[in-house]
Amino acid sequence: MKIYEPWVPQKDIHFQENGEMPGNYFKAFMVNKLAGGIYFEDSLDHAQTVLDYTDAVVVYLSDKRVLDYMGYKNLIRIASDAGKMPNLLSFANWVKDF
Repeated sequence: MKIYEPWVPQKDIHFQENGEMPGNYFKAFMVNKLAGGIYFEDSLDHAQTVLDYTDAVVVYLSDKRVLDYMGYKNLIRIASDAGKMPNLLSFANWVKDF
């Protein structure tokens, strides 16, 4: 992972080492274990599970609006900008104050 996210400390990268638990529940378990915070996800099912089972702010990276209308107070959806990567500057500024 250091090749792809060199800015993330190795201690903050967690992999599921076995298949004893479905991936979406493993992610929710780990978010709770690590005391929540801000969690990034691009899978609809995984984002919804983390929203359902944790208090973390979930940043859902998708153009799909399915979760927008489900009443989640801790959901932020970031979509592409006309097929281009979104400008995350305003989000980055918000995170500094989180």
